[in-house]
Amino acid sequence: MLAFLTIVVSAAAVFISWQQWRIAQYRIKMDLYDRRLTFLRNLQALLRQFRTAHDVEEVSREYADLCAESGFLFDSDIEEYMIKSSISLLSLMATRETLVGMNINTDLAQSVQNFVNKTNKECIPLFRKYLEIREPTIYDDYAVVLAGFEAAKEKLMNWKHG
Repeated sequence: MLAFLTIVVSAAAVFISWQQWRIAQYRIKMDLYDRRLTFLRNLQALLRQFRTAHDVEEVSREYADLCAESGFLFDSDIEEYMIKSSISLLSLMATRETLVGMNINTDLAQSVQNFVNKTNKECIPLFRKYLEIREPTIYDDYAVVLAGFEAAKEKLMNWKHG
């Protein structure tokens, strides 16, 4: 009877630990979702600022900061996209500086507008996969439990034969 009670208490402890682990994993996903959504909103706000900014250098520095942050929040595809778009922005700024240095008065508003439109159009599909949240299902739970039982069974077999 005591052995049965020990097994029941152990099973309950394993179940509670597993539930806590599952909740912690879901919380990590939610926290990452919040940070990614904030990143996307900051990117979109920055792109809106490009349209009207008189100090493009300041806005481009903020864009560079976002590029650096992208490596921590996303996989390499977003980081590569941010770097590529940052290079396009720097090229646009260099063109402006060259024209100003040559005393050619030009308005690069259309180029900036094209950059903003292109970046807005490209970024939403790229970010979509990072902003989808799927609720855990019973099948996810079953897979975790099954993997845990298989690992416990293997340890027991090694202990018996070792």
